[in-house]
Amino acid sequence: MKKITLVIVILCSLYSCKKKDTYGYTCRCKDKVSNNDTIFTLRLPTSGEAYYKCKDHQDTANKYGANYNCEID
Repeated sequence: MKKITLVIVILCSLYSCKKKDTYGYTCRCKDKVSNNDTIFTLRLPTSGEAYYKCKDHQDTANKYGANYNCEID
């Protein structure tokens, strides 16, 4: 029984060490035509990933034009 408990503790420790911290980043997208803002929060480990996701959202929103400009606040 002690060996099983020890194995479980070791596995849990390894999992918690592997888990990344995440931080909240705000992506603000402005519609240049209507002047409306869309704001959403991204929970990601790095600001670089947040910047990429925000710009990716801009590219997706601009599929039929170039009205959206998205930036990390």
